[in-house]
Amino acid sequence: MAFSSTCAGLLAPIIAELTLGHSYAYIIGGKIANERAEQNLVFYNRGISGDRISDLYARWNEDAIYLQPNIISILIGVNDLWRTMKGEPSGITDRFERAYRHVLEETGEVLPQTKLVLCEPFILNTGAPAEQ
Repeated sequence: MAFSSTCAGLLAPIIAELTLGHSYAYIIGGKIANERAEQNLVFYNRGISGDRISDLYARWNEDAIYLQPNIISILIGVNDLWRTMKGEPSGITDRFERAYRHVLEETGEVLPQTKLVLCEPFILNTGAPAEQ
């Protein structure tokens, strides 16, 4: 079983923090790997901080389809939403929906047995958003 999160590497006790970062992928990967240690599950975190749907779309085949995971968790749209909140024209547009739908539809066609977990984008009032 492979779990791919788009938000790199093999989950092992020593290197988990380095390969999965400190995001939800790290927390979930650690919990599931602990609960199912006998299954030797592999977790990938392909998320890139600052990416938008256009970035995800451009690397989807390499970062998700190629891995042929059993489960893909997608958290995308935070940076698109943030740009919209800042009044930038490069925020969420009709292209966001088209790109996201294409990613989901292509995944369904190519990997029909893969389960998708879609996470809703959100903005926390910390860091750059709090400074605005």
